[in-house]
Amino acid sequence: MLAPIAVLLVPHLHDATRIAIAMTPPGAEHVSRLGALTGCIAGMLAGGGCLWAIGWIGERIYGRDAMGFGDVKLLAAGGGFIGPGGVVLALMIAALTASIAGLLNMARFYVLVRSRARSRGSKRPVGKSLRIARVAGRYLPFGPYLALRDRGRAAGVERAREFAPRPWNPAVRLE
Repeated sequence: MLAPIAVLLVPHLHDATRIAIAMTPPGAEHVSRLGALTGCIAGMLAGGGCLWAIGWIGERIYGRDAMGFGDVKLLAAGGGFIGPGGVVLALMIAALTASIAGLLNMARFYVLVRSRARSRGSKRPVGKSLRIARVAGRYLPFGPYLALRDRGRAAGVERAREFAPRPWNPAVRLE
């Protein structure tokens, strides 16, 4: 993967990763290469591992593939760039965004089914229209939401660090 190579070349990508900070000697301006590499690998394991476990549990529950392996690889790659804490946050935000999009997709199919039934003069019951909309709107690719959140999280790390009450920012204090 590209993330470990990029982190070795630009170790300050993981300046906000706690694992990288813990492995850096005190007083250093940026994290060490070893700390950044450790943060990268921890992010890859956290991202890929979380999504793989969710897919594995879903496969056991539903009896078929619940998630493609491309999503696992995508989140693992994102975790290499944004670290373990960032990848968990990106996963939560992506899941929330995809859930909202899925509900809107089902509502769209419901309106479409009802309008077609009305235009044909059919007396289809509302319950049947809801079932059709649920089945038709069920499948939603998760990868675009993961990519969107990984990119948003990576872009927002530097800005978020300015306001975060963390040990690396003595200007912001916890009250």
